[in-house]
Amino acid sequence: MQSLCGTRRAFILASLTTVLAALVSPLRVWAVAGYSGASAGSDGTVYGWGVTDVTTYSYIHTAYVTTTLRSPNGRTATRAWLSARNSIRADVSLAWDSTDLGTYTTTSTHKAYCTQMGWFINGATSNANCNVCPEPVNFRETGWGEPFDGVLQFSYAWDSSIGDRAELTNCEVGEYVTFPTSTDPWVWPRPPWYEESPNPTIDWVPGTDAVFTDDHLTGTFLSPYKEATFTTTQKYRYRCKCKNNNTPVDIYGPHTITRSVTKKTDGKYKYTITKKAGTASIDPLP
Repeated sequence: MQSLCGTRRAFILASLTTVLAALVSPLRVWAVAGYSGASAGSDGTVYGWGVTDVTTYSYIHTAYVTTTLRSPNGRTATRAWLSARNSIRADVSLAWDSTDLGTYTTTSTHKAYCTQMGWFINGATSNANCNVCPEPVNFRETGWGEPFDGVLQFSYAWDSSIGDRAELTNCEVGEYVTFPTSTDPWVWPRPPWYEESPNPTIDWVPGTDAVFTDDHLTGTFLSPYKEATFTTTQKYRYRCKCKNNNTPVDIYGPHTITRSVTKKTDGKYKYTITKKAGTASIDPLP
């Protein structure tokens, strides 16, 4: 299984070569930082954390942090005002919920106290985001064939980023096909065809299907035949309501699909379609 996300966003509160030089002698270098993180495990559990680090080997510093993880639907997990000398980390988590998908936010508040200076960090904040959205992965071709004369059929399958394809309820998988020119609809060469197609041609199937077959049809033929060839470009995409505002993401391709009608030496005509290693034909055309 695959982690949904693993982003970790650091927020540096300060980097001090001296703090109130009049109070500190001799000058010393301190690493003063606070940050939040967010990630999701392969089982969909979402994790958040916050760290305050005011490590010094010259003075007594106490670090404080409170961290809250909030889901898109408003579920929260909080650990409030943990403290320790020099550095402290607070960890929170929310269980997987297939109805609560989208951006999870970790927010931390940081404080730091020095026995000589008092509060030198008092309420600084940091945050991190993690988009939790199962998406199609490992899209692959599983075979091709010719179920009917001239029909070139390809089969495809895909998996879920969390291992359970039933959780792809927010996603769709589909094709995007463009034709030789931008004309819409695009009219196939006439004759030997009597056909037109939306340009681009866009189709979607539910992500939970996890498999589909793509039939590349012959189109309707028109006699008297004559020789003609055209090529389309196809790619496969997915989109998820819980990620990228449902913007399609390319997942496979592009591939060219070539359809041709050629005249044989005996005066008859043959139809051929090719895509990658696949081919289908009607020989001769009726």
